[in-house]
Amino acid sequence: MLTAKKMSDFYLCLKLEQLYPGFRQLYNNTIGFIHFSCEHIKFNNDFLEKQDKFQMYIRLSETTEINLISKVDFAFNMSNVGTILFRQLNGYKLHMEELIKTKSQNA
Repeated sequence: MLTAKKMSDFYLCLKLEQLYPGFRQLYNNTIGFIHFSCEHIKFNNDFLEKQDKFQMYIRLSETTEINLISKVDFAFNMSNVGTILFRQLNGYKLHMEELIKTKSQNA
């Protein structure tokens, strides 16, 4: 069904939630790694705060700074995203193959 809805992240998230219950939670768990967010700021910056002075330094981050639970959580969420993405793309591929087959039979 075609609609004139804007294909925003939120809209697509709600549509995928209908196909894959739990997707919205997955989206909420991973959105900070996609869009500029606190995850980026915490991971790539150092802060120095003394009384009324505040300095922020941008630096290269080390994966050793991430605790094991966060790494496992991230890997689990990315695995789920990969599975859902594969299902969506494979479904599209199968749909297109069927569409081409039907069109060639009707030609």
